[in-house]
Amino acid sequence: MTVRITEAGLRKIAPGASNDIVSGIIAHQNLLPKYGIDTHQRVAMFFGQVACETQGLTRLEENLYYTTAKRLMQVWPTRFKSVGAATPFLRNPRKLANNVYGGRLGNNKPDDGWLYRGSGCKNTTGKYNFGIVQKVTGLPVVAKPEMLRRFPEALESACIYWKTNNLNRFADAGSVTGLTKAVQGGSGGLSDRRIYTDRALRVDWGAAADAPVPHTNTAERTLRIGDHGPTVKIAQERLLDHGYEIMTDGVFGPGTENIVREFQEANGLMPDGVVGPNTWSALKKTPEPAEPDIAPAATGFIALIVEIIARLFNVQR
Repeated sequence: MTVRITEAGLRKIAPGASNDIVSGIIAHQNLLPKYGIDTHQRVAMFFGQVACETQGLTRLEENLYYTTAKRLMQVWPTRFKSVGAATPFLRNPRKLANNVYGGRLGNNKPDDGWLYRGSGCKNTTGKYNFGIVQKVTGLPVVAKPEMLRRFPEALESACIYWKTNNLNRFADAGSVTGLTKAVQGGSGGLSDRRIYTDRALRVDWGAAADAPVPHTNTAERTLRIGDHGPTVKIAQERLLDHGYEIMTDGVFGPGTENIVREFQEANGLMPDGVVGPNTWSALKKTPEPAEPDIAPAATGFIALIVEIIARLFNVQR
């Protein structure tokens, strides 16, 4: 049966997917069989990885805008071993990219880490990997790295990586673990990749036509990066109520996206940075009251009182 990629199929994998990314994949789906991604299982395994790399089909470049040192330390534990080491890179994507990617992956100039940050449907990273895409396609993506952050290059770069690294061997074996290691270099996001892959395997890739895709205009509509307005502000205010440091400006930018991901992780949700029904449900819950902090001075004073009482007790005895 011929594999046919549809909007309904992609939204079964990533319900909060960007309209632009969905349209781009559908318009250029002929690239998949060109690079050997030509069976139902191969397509499903491919999109299981792509959905994770693009944060639920919502973005075509790596989000390097971090607002908390804790999150940076989680993502790059060997690079940032303390809050002090991570803090200078908060809210500064360019500086962060040049720090974590500079001097490796073929990056040999001062701003290469930023220019060749994770891009496209596979998050192709580094001048060396951009060079592989250029060699295969003949396109000047090294001189114009922004090409990988748009279609069709965003999709083709992922297909090239897939074929160059013979990832069909993992796809045909149904090995999400092996595939994740080959794509990510480790086991990062493995649980999310399993979820996306499981959804993709259930899609009927031979469907003749799209089923209607429901859209909602309710006050709790799905929100993603690029959205703005009163509904975004409501979500931001709820995050503020839950103790997250966030601007309630009604603009869903990179900072809001990262904070949403932190909230999702803390609440056992898929951290895709998209505010969908499950995230709305968690946001509506009453926040747990924070335990009061005891100032160091107060702590010292209490300790002193306890010591005096203990001494008096010993004297009386």
